[in-house]
Amino acid sequence: MRKVLKVIQIIAIILAIAEILIFGIFITLYITDIASLQDFISVEGIAYITIVIVLVNLIALGAFVFALSLNNQRNDLKTKEIIGKEINESFIFGQIGFVVLDETNKVIWASELFESQDIHLLNRDIFEWCEELEEFKNAKLTFEKTILIQDHYFRVKYLEENRIFLFKDVSEYENALALFQKNSLVLGIIMIDNYSEIAQNNEDVNDVIPQIRSAITQYGRNFHIVLRSYKNDCYFCVTRNENLEEMRRDSFSILKNVRQVGIKEGINTSLSIAFASDYSSVTQINEIASNALSVAMSRGGDQAVVAQMNHELSFYGGKTEASENRNKVKVKSDANALLNIVEENKDQQILIMGHQGMDMDALGSCLGMLAICRYKNANNVKIVYEDKRAEAKVKAAMNSLFSFDEVSKFTISPKKASEICDSSTLLIVLDVNNTKMMMEPILMDKTDKIVIIDHHRLGRENVDDLLLSIIDTSASSASELVTEFIKYGSKFPPIPLDKRAATIMLSGIFLDTAFFKRPTVGVRTFEASMVLKEYGASNQVADELLKDEFEEYSFISSIVMQKKSPYSGIIYCKLDDTEILEQSTLAKICDQCIELKNVNAAFVIGRVNANTVNLSARSNGLINVQMICEKLGGGGHFNSSAASFNESNVDAVEKLLLDVLSETLDDARSGNQEGD
Repeated sequence: MRKVLKVIQIIAIILAIAEILIFGIFITLYITDIASLQDFISVEGIAYITIVIVLVNLIALGAFVFALSLNNQRNDLKTKEIIGKEINESFIFGQIGFVVLDETNKVIWASELFESQDIHLLNRDIFEWCEELEEFKNAKLTFEKTILIQDHYFRVKYLEENRIFLFKDVSEYENALALFQKNSLVLGIIMIDNYSEIAQNNEDVNDVIPQIRSAITQYGRNFHIVLRSYKNDCYFCVTRNENLEEMRRDSFSILKNVRQVGIKEGINTSLSIAFASDYSSVTQINEIASNALSVAMSRGGDQAVVAQMNHELSFYGGKTEASENRNKVKVKSDANALLNIVEENKDQQILIMGHQGMDMDALGSCLGMLAICRYKNANNVKIVYEDKRAEAKVKAAMNSLFSFDEVSKFTISPKKASEICDSSTLLIVLDVNNTKMMMEPILMDKTDKIVIIDHHRLGRENVDDLLLSIIDTSASSASELVTEFIKYGSKFPPIPLDKRAATIMLSGIFLDTAFFKRPTVGVRTFEASMVLKEYGASNQVADELLKDEFEEYSFISSIVMQKKSPYSGIIYCKLDDTEILEQSTLAKICDQCIELKNVNAAFVIGRVNANTVNLSARSNGLINVQMICEKLGGGGHFNSSAASFNESNVDAVEKLLLDVLSETLDDARSGNQEGD
């Protein structure tokens, strides 16, 4: 019947066009009185003919509409007439509806569920009616999706072979789930950073702590948080997911408010905040919140970390550099914990590993850790090292300061390390916490006994279930941290350290502090350098290990001359995509750029091998380059960060950098600029 109606429709259109053409020709001939038509037919006759034609067309149109109505009536079958009354009642109870399509994707039948919800589908193209259903074209039979249609949630499935859509109304479930998520329990912790230091200065700024407490209390009222102080510097928080989402949209403005308190008083004040939600039990949420707080602290504080089940950690704030923490009690505690772990595993294989493109700081900290392990009589200990995965200066230092036999005794190739590493192996990772950037990432999967010691901020891809994690972003370098462990680990007898290793560690401190010019340099840095000098470290040799060849210096200067400035105070350089450089050279170019006047942040993009493009970033303390590099998939330190891109090119990375800068630059500006 549908085909017959289609044919009738086509014939009607042809006849209508023919009538119009004939009538038009006749009128033209009549007006021009060709063949004396006006003598044969009067104007009244033409009027009568026109009336007859119109009546005939109306009768034909009425017949077509009547036939179409009969066809719709035939298609308007009730579900119970097709599948039976009992089964129909089951589908109505389960809120299940059916839609049948023809070859042109028009609805030729729909069950009563849609009519009861005032959804009219008959003779409509289903994909025009709901564009989201386009995903079901050529989809697998198992594909299902929940779609919102006219205030109703439907779980949809498509039986392509039969051209049938199945719709299950799940509005009650979805609304209940949304209500549950909106009101689900959220636990959090708010901690005042550097509380003891602020309290010690209470005579000079005696109202700072009360101002901070007042700001926290007011914030709790604004966002409906139940606050309970359980330590002088910590608040326990209870709230709902709905309120947490409001805080996220607000970007945790309490961080800025507390920074402003410090700016007015001329001191550094900040908070570390952690919230956890959507986990299965209260104890688990509490544990996750505590872990999130540790992440916030290890990243330097002044930020909020939100841990949500099945989502990556979210970070907010982080606009100020970590201030130096001179808590020697914690240093001694970390040193003792490290030595105890080494003591417990001294009879097992111990592997010490740095990062890819090993630099002097990574090598120096590894050599210092080797001395600590040997102090605990761990004889089966090796540094994971390979010439092609290290910088040229590291290779030169190894070759000039150690003999081939010595290097062979205390190093092991990444390939060999992967072969011998098992669940009993103790793996100590230094100067890196991002798995992708480690010398041999596969080692992380082969053992559960892992220690990480680093001075870079934790990224989103941090490692869980560690024996020990020491992430101190206020330290200038990994060599500084290891030197402190050597100093405070044991005094009787002191931990022995070869003067060549001490020299390389000093060179590592020189490298990461740009010869004591970086903002991370503090009293701890000079104390660590003094300790290394006591072990016989040579300033001259340490400096010599970092010197550039004249050709390299000239090349670096030529690249700096090509700098571009997309924003005020921001510059970047990019190398030709065919040039392959060491990561250390990119870092040197970046270091030279940041030394220029009125430059707050610098970025350098270059290829380090046939498959990888790296980006190096530096800041003078006014821009958080780590936040920017994290958006690019990298990480690092507030003032010194990097990112790596596989299977990419220099121009593509340049575009990514510019896109991220346009989105993130305002958020990355340091809190020290606020209120200026």
